[in-house]
Amino acid sequence: MRLGVYVIPFLPLYVSTSLLFPYVTGRNFAFRILIELLLVPWAALAWLTRTPRRWPSPTTVALVLFVSWIALADALGANPYRSVWSTYERMAGLLGLVHLVLFFFILKAALKSLADWTRYFHLSIAASSLVALLALFQYGVGAIYGNAARPYGTIGNPGPLAGYLLLHVFVCALLLTTERRLLARTLLMASVCLELMTIVVSGTRSAILALALVCPALVVLAAWRRRRWIRSLSTPRLQRGLLLVAVLAAAALLLLRHLPLSGNFARPTVGTGQSPRLTLWITTLGAVRERLWAGWGQENFYMLWERHYVATEGYWDRAHNVLLEWLSAGGIPALALFVAIGACVAGNIRSIGKRTSAEALALGGFVSAYVIFNMFWFDTFETSFLLISVMAFADWRAAVTTAADVADEEPKAPVRRPLAPWAVAAVTAIVLVPAAYVLTLRPLFLAHDVIAALNAWNGGGPLAESRASFEKAFSYPGLRSQEAIEKMAALVPYVVATRAATEPGETRRFVDRAIRELTALTASPAVEARHLQMLGTVYTSASALEPSYRPLALDSFVRALAISPNNEQIYAGLSDFYAAGGDFDQALAMMRTAATLAPYESELQMALAPLALRTGKPADAELETFRVQLAAEKNLGRLAAWYLQTGDLEIARIVLEEMRKRDPANQQILEQYRTVVEWLKEGRGATPK
Repeated sequence: MRLGVYVIPFLPLYVSTSLLFPYVTGRNFAFRILIELLLVPWAALAWLTRTPRRWPSPTTVALVLFVSWIALADALGANPYRSVWSTYERMAGLLGLVHLVLFFFILKAALKSLADWTRYFHLSIAASSLVALLALFQYGVGAIYGNAARPYGTIGNPGPLAGYLLLHVFVCALLLTTERRLLARTLLMASVCLELMTIVVSGTRSAILALALVCPALVVLAAWRRRRWIRSLSTPRLQRGLLLVAVLAAAALLLLRHLPLSGNFARPTVGTGQSPRLTLWITTLGAVRERLWAGWGQENFYMLWERHYVATEGYWDRAHNVLLEWLSAGGIPALALFVAIGACVAGNIRSIGKRTSAEALALGGFVSAYVIFNMFWFDTFETSFLLISVMAFADWRAAVTTAADVADEEPKAPVRRPLAPWAVAAVTAIVLVPAAYVLTLRPLFLAHDVIAALNAWNGGGPLAESRASFEKAFSYPGLRSQEAIEKMAALVPYVVATRAATEPGETRRFVDRAIRELTALTASPAVEARHLQMLGTVYTSASALEPSYRPLALDSFVRALAISPNNEQIYAGLSDFYAAGGDFDQALAMMRTAATLAPYESELQMALAPLALRTGKPADAELETFRVQLAAEKNLGRLAAWYLQTGDLEIARIVLEEMRKRDPANQQILEQYRTVVEWLKEGRGATPK
């Protein structure tokens, strides 16, 4: 069992390209499978050591109560199905939470001594150092080629990467409090430096804020506790230490000066000048009052956000604040129980501090950094498993007062016949195998089928092959993956555009199946506006095959607006619907509404000019807006090719003019520009219908 536990810290290195969301899905499925396998020896060990023992710790009780309440809140929530199963993009929900709590119990059963815990954390630090090295390599390659974007390593997102490494900084500090070997201490310090450098280049401001607040506070507390020892230091020794710190700080500043970091910290803001997260938090606080006590259920933040939508940076599926997250998911009781868990952990740290203040400071720094970081972000597997690990360690460490107590924690001799533990293990396995198949393996197979369908389409093979894989993904009883439906629906416009002429029958079957699945998805009371918008888009594309779909498309958009009336993306979809039918006046009106709701969205602003020209009316204001937005665009070649493809020659001419200003010596651009001008003189291009 201990060996299985030692594998888990390396899961952040695992990236599965054969599944949806390769940075999320694979490692979460691997974690769940490992936990389910470890439950067998855990049950046998629990039976083997069954003797009168202490009452469960306060942390254990608080965790069980928290999960129990969340399970009830999920059952009463807006969409219980998704609260339990979550999505492949997040892999959280009730199943994820239960596996994390089981991990807490397995850790406490498997790691019975300080040496076991130290070995476990050393392995986790080794894995985090590899992640940091890969992220720095990724950033370095980008810097060499002039494209130094924020690195994400094997985590898949710069924010969670920084959170994962941030917590490991304090795990390193925890080990340094007990480590006496010079080589081990050197490696730990090197790991800290590596992780700090990666956090900085990731440009994650919340992680840097946590470091800036927590580290000085820990230094002051540590200095106060050891003030007598500091006063006893000889002056030359203290001076040498301060000089070394100054040299390292100067070297770090010189290094950072030459790194292209400014773009990593730049973030867009909403049109009102507010921070997107501030807008999100204010909106969330207003929405949770509708379900103040039971909450909306886990993984249902989409629904909360749509019904109280404010244009910021698109859709949000998380509150980006750990307190608001649990308040919206489970109401006031969930938030109270979450705070109670924190209080129990703080109590454990206080107990540890009575014997070893250095460990308590490191653990307190870990918890403080976690809270500060997650006031602006949200938990992923990488931060969740590490939090549970530290909670279990603090619970174990607080209960162990002497070396004799450590020995008492070792498994007792069997009090029953030797066969009993094996029988318990066998019964546990018999129960777990079907449960694991239903809860873990079937969703895993479904995710693989969706990837197979997408690969078949991307490979350019027969459309029937892609449709067959989607059909297989839809065939699992009791499972309905919204990602599978969304992926199939997203392909419909491309299928109609490229396969309708060559495979008319198969195109019709593909479209009909996508419509059938989306219709079923949007028929439930927990319908989402984005799925109705998606259905409207699918109907709009399918109307090229069947004109009777147009009223259904309009009805879907109207239903979406009834749920989320301030959503600019729904108005943009309506604009495409009217444009497809040749009603450019109405299409322009819808796009103007979308652009007004989200004035910071350059794509919406730039979409006004082509529609205005197609109406055949003066479009001076729209063209001026287009030119202003165009000045900030980088990939003009792509834009020019797109407008040439759609026949918007006047717009293509403006793009080519901007390209000529940026690269006046490019003869190819000049020839393209002259060709477009000639076509305009001949009256070619898109014309109003």
